[in-house]
Amino acid sequence: MISVVIPTYNREKEILRSVESVRKQTVKDLEIIVVDDGSTDLTEEVIKRIDDSRIQYIKHKTNLGGCAARNTGVSNAHGKYIAFQDSDDVWYENKLEVEMNSLLTNNADIVFCKMNKIVNGEPVAVVPRNYSEGFLKPDSNVFGIGTPTLLGKAEVFKDNAFDETLPRFQELELLMRLSTKYNIYCCDKPLMDNYYDDSIKATSGNPHKMLDATRIIHKKYPYMNQQYPEMGERFARTLLIQASRKDIDRVLRKELRQMAVRIDPSIKTKIKYLSAIIGVFPLLNQEAGEIRGRHR
Repeated sequence: MISVVIPTYNREKEILRSVESVRKQTVKDLEIIVVDDGSTDLTEEVIKRIDDSRIQYIKHKTNLGGCAARNTGVSNAHGKYIAFQDSDDVWYENKLEVEMNSLLTNNADIVFCKMNKIVNGEPVAVVPRNYSEGFLKPDSNVFGIGTPTLLGKAEVFKDNAFDETLPRFQELELLMRLSTKYNIYCCDKPLMDNYYDDSIKATSGNPHKMLDATRIIHKKYPYMNQQYPEMGERFARTLLIQASRKDIDRVLRKELRQMAVRIDPSIKTKIKYLSAIIGVFPLLNQEAGEIRGRHR
C-alpha cells in the first residue's frame, strides 16, 4: 500500500481537485492522509463530503506549518511506501504507477518525477530541467525537486523528518540529507501539474522567509559550496535574484546579497554580487520561476 500525505491550509477551492487526482490513480491500493493545518475556511467540509474510505482526515488545532503537517501525515501512515501531494497540484492518473515501477525496477529508495509548471493558468516549462533518467549523485544539486514528485520507502521518511524550523526550502534540505544515505532515482517524465499563480506569490516569493531559511541551512551546511558545489552556486543565484527586486527595502537587499556570498564565496558569485549592487544583474525570470519556493 502507498500512503499519500496531503498537507493543506485554507485551500477550500483547490483541495478537491488535488484529492481527486490521487483518487483517480491507476494504483488503487492507497490511503490518502489529508492533514489540515488549522484551516479556518471550508476545507474540512469539502474533504468530509468525499465518499472514499481510503481518506483519513487529521486536523491540527493551530497552524503549525507545512513541514509539521507532512510529519503528522508520515507518523500516521500505514503504507509500505509514502508519497506526497500538495493541496493545489494535480497528478496524472499514472503518476504513482510509473514511479513505483521505476523504484522497484531500479532498486531505489526514493524516486521523483518532473512536473509541468503552470503559471496563472498557462504551462510555462517542464521542471526541473537539470536531471535526466537515472540515479542522483550524493553531491547532486537537488534544487527544483518538488515535494509532490516524491515517492519512497516508508522508513526513509519515518526516519528522516522534515525540518519544522524552516519557513522555506524544506524539501531541498530534506533531500540534501537523504542524498547521502539513500538511492534517489529520477524518472524523466512529467507526471503532474504544479500550479503557481499571483495569489500565492506573497508567500512563496517572500524574501524574508527565504533569507531566514537560508541562514538556518547555512548553519547546518556551512561548507555547502564544497559539499554541494552546484547547489551552493544555485542557492547564491536565487538570493541574488531576490536581491534585485525593487519592491523590497535596501537593508533586506543587502542582507540577501551578503548571504549569497557566504553560501558560495566563489569568484563567479562575487562578480554577480558586485553586478547586483550596481544594478546590472539580470533578473533571469524563467529561472526565477523554476526555483521559487514550494507552496502548500
